[in-house]
Amino acid sequence: MILFPYGHKNPPDRFPAASVILIAFNIIVFFLTTDYGFIRKEMVDQWAVSRSNFSPITITTAAFLHADPFHLLGNMWFLFLFGFAVEGRLKTPKFLLLYALAAVGSAALEQIVSGKDVPMIGASGAIMGLMGAALFLFPFAKIKVFYWFFIVFAGTWLAPMWGIGLLYFGMDVFWGTIGMVGDGDGVAHFAHIGGCIVGVIVPLLMRARRDDAYVSEAKAALTDYQNLSALTPHQLYDLVRMQPEDPNLALAWMGAELTYQTVSIEALEHFKKHFKWIAMEGDLRAVGSVVHNLAHQGYQLNPGGMMAVAARCERESMGSIAFVLYDQVLRNGQSSDHDRELATFRLANLHERQGDRHTSIYFYQQYLNQWPLGSMEPAVKNSLRKLNEMGFR
Repeated sequence: MILFPYGHKNPPDRFPAASVILIAFNIIVFFLTTDYGFIRKEMVDQWAVSRSNFSPITITTAAFLHADPFHLLGNMWFLFLFGFAVEGRLKTPKFLLLYALAAVGSAALEQIVSGKDVPMIGASGAIMGLMGAALFLFPFAKIKVFYWFFIVFAGTWLAPMWGIGLLYFGMDVFWGTIGMVGDGDGVAHFAHIGGCIVGVIVPLLMRARRDDAYVSEAKAALTDYQNLSALTPHQLYDLVRMQPEDPNLALAWMGAELTYQTVSIEALEHFKKHFKWIAMEGDLRAVGSVVHNLAHQGYQLNPGGMMAVAARCERESMGSIAFVLYDQVLRNGQSSDHDRELATFRLANLHERQGDRHTSIYFYQQYLNQWPLGSMEPAVKNSLRKLNEMGFR
């Protein structure tokens, strides 16, 4: 019987730098401590953890030693599978604390329960801590599993995290119990159990946010489509609940609401909360479309942010959107005098560049009437002179 998790639909909240570094470091240590793919005996004798060699140093060193390539690859695969999402949720400092505590807990339980003074190496105890944390944080996350039963039954299965976590935990309990009354299979099952228990307890004590079934479904959809714009407003709302600080989610949520013509107060207020960053850094096509549609429907946004978006649209030859936004700044009662002055000048300049002589003259004259001593007054008078000369040709 084979049950092998080969993928997941649970993307991390942020880039898991520590997990990547841990994988790289384990690989480097493996090549430094092995000959022809097998760990050297002196490395095990000196740096493995056991009852007779139990210390903070050996607990640490043992967690980076692996017996052969299969031992290493198996552990690194599970570190990728569970560690990336866990680090994304806990953030790096708490993730590393969890990893260290799981390594300690796994080594301690193995030495206490097994009753054998056998050297133990490998990162599996710490990584089972990550699985325990994933079980607590993402119980409904979708895990891709390859199965093979009795040679003829093979295929793939999309299983929930809680099912995979409990399955592996139960297998360790079963085989660990069998090993207590026999020779065992050479695997430190109680180390796995200890790591998993620590992995559940630590994020519980940290009061880390947990994904419910709806959030997990939204993450699975995002994994499938690889595009926030393909998600529904409800799916994006579920993602925003778990990552309220992500401005890209705020932008995507507002865009989806406009697409489905269901602009909610919650989506609008969340968009306004992140509008400063969105205006300056968000994807311009998406930002321009969302702000243009909101302005067209009469929703008022921060004038400074609208000016920033309009200026970016001008630079990227999206003049039609810039026209609407500058006009909305003039109509917005919250606009500062400086914003209205600049919007008037930009509207006049845009119309001039598009060859609309009469409208550009109108806005230039409006500028001189309202800001006769404005900072752009020389440029306005120069443009008006050229436009008037064109009218006499």
